[in-house]
Amino acid sequence: MGFRQGRQRRYGQTEKTIIVFLSDNGGVHWEPAAEYGYRDRPITSNAPLRGGKATIYEGGTRAPMVIVYPPVIAPASESAQLIGSLDVFPTVIGLAVLEADVAFDGHDLGPVLRGGDVVEPLADRSIFVHFPHGWGQRSGYQPSSSLRVGDHKIIRFYADLPDGGDRYELYDLVEDIGETNDLSKNQPALLTLCGRVTRKHLRGKLQGGRLMLECVGPDPYLVATDVPAVVGPHVVETRLKASAGGVGDVYLATTNRPNFNRDARIGFVYDVDQRIRVSIDPKTPLTGLRIDPINATGDVEIDYVRLLDPDGVLVKAWEFGE
Repeated sequence: MGFRQGRQRRYGQTEKTIIVFLSDNGGVHWEPAAEYGYRDRPITSNAPLRGGKATIYEGGTRAPMVIVYPPVIAPASESAQLIGSLDVFPTVIGLAVLEADVAFDGHDLGPVLRGGDVVEPLADRSIFVHFPHGWGQRSGYQPSSSLRVGDHKIIRFYADLPDGGDRYELYDLVEDIGETNDLSKNQPALLTLCGRVTRKHLRGKLQGGRLMLECVGPDPYLVATDVPAVVGPHVVETRLKASAGGVGDVYLATTNRPNFNRDARIGFVYDVDQRIRVSIDPKTPLTGLRIDPINATGDVEIDYVRLLDPDGVLVKAWEFGE
């Protein structure tokens, strides 16, 4: 290996080679079989993360990733940007300055690799993990999927209830990296909008048939992905009251534009009766809806969110009854 590296440096190959090293999952964390000789301890530790290989928890889905490309990436540089393995292909294409006439599911990480931790094109992305098989006899190994948006992560365990229904867990990964405090039990409002919802800079509760939100950061928003796959003109209607003022935004995600890009947002101003009607026109099927109720800290009350067709016929409604 040393000889090869020396020869590659001598001929300048290291300056022209992109090296990507990553794992497909976290470390094995259960007690191994006796033939390994370490029956009294796990092979690896993923602390402080919960779980490991074959689980949907962070110990199973977080993995190391190293990219080497001297012309672009500074030695020993690090980034906390949320990324996934789907980003590798578009990143290599971008670093090699090639053109590809295809739509990528991942992102070009070039801006991150050039020295930025928070980069606008990746700021609002979602990360999905689908693991449709597992060992039911072990907790956390059930067939499951997860959605990570911002600081929060929702997990769906398939057919994990006594009646065969799906079970959900919700975690704030900034406050609880070990996934020990399931917010779905004490903050059910966060699982109400569009069936399953994640949020940023918001604390929520249900009260009097309303979703009561406390906005604790400069960019509060709700994100919902369980939406009808509508195409063409529709209306998003909501009734809300915000203490910080009467302006906000609606963002759309579609099959050809899966992220909530700023150039796809639609601003709104509250009516006198605080009812908001925003016209949308997705060109490909709708996959997500994001509502920024205000652009500052403060309190927000939401009565409902509705999706209407061009004739005003209800397509879907999300109510907040307790």
